[in-house]
Amino acid sequence: MRRHPPTGQVSFWSQQQETTTPKCIFQPSSTIEVSSALLLAELFSCPFAVKSDGHAAFVGLSSIQNGLNIDLSPLNSLNLSKDLIVVSVGAGNRWVDVYPYLLQYNISVVGGRVLDIGVGGLTTGGISFFSQIYGWACDNVVNYGVVLASGHVVNVNPNSYTDLYWALRGGGNNFGIVTRVALSKHSQGSLWSGSLIYTPDKTDLLIEAFYNYGINAVTDPKSALIFSWGYAEGTFNFTGISALENTMT
Repeated sequence: MRRHPPTGQVSFWSQQQETTTPKCIFQPSSTIEVSSALLLAELFSCPFAVKSDGHAAFVGLSSIQNGLNIDLSPLNSLNLSKDLIVVSVGAGNRWVDVYPYLLQYNISVVGGRVLDIGVGGLTTGGISFFSQIYGWACDNVVNYGVVLASGHVVNVNPNSYTDLYWALRGGGNNFGIVTRVALSKHSQGSLWSGSLIYTPDKTDLLIEAFYNYGINAVTDPKSALIFSWGYAEGTFNFTGISALENTMT
């Protein structure tokens, strides 16, 4: 299965990266083109950055000023093994593409909590709503397709390039360009989700409640929580926002 890459201007999640202006944006249509772009960047000493979906918050990770931005969005293939155990996902996909594809089989993978996050970055780390049960996203990668600094394209897994496999699982994208990941599946049942918004006078109680959840989360491994404070117009307004989930599987 393969979809056409999105058209229009390349977008980023954070304002810091949106204000970064590369000299060139290259959208490779294959892993070989990624390899070629990397070798040309090295040959001409061209600074470059690699973008899956651009969810990083700081400058220089998935965009670069006056350099080459390698945008992986066209690498958006999705293939499920015949035994429905492993799904091969192009690094240019977003989770909004992956989850509906797998839902028709009543299965899922350990991936992002926000749909518009890219696959390539999150699978080298990545917390999930299922992480208390299955671990992080990188714990569920059975193989990485990687372009090395030499331009070689390799499969990285527990039996091949084992040191690199260990490093990629939590090490981010500094060891090679991940173009494809193979993820182990898990069964997908219902998921409960909701949000609560609290007024500023509840701040101290919310901090205490969040702490207590953290130290007792092991008693309810199907639960998950995203907690934040609102920030608007240059100031923190200290409005507490809790996004609560339970996987119910």
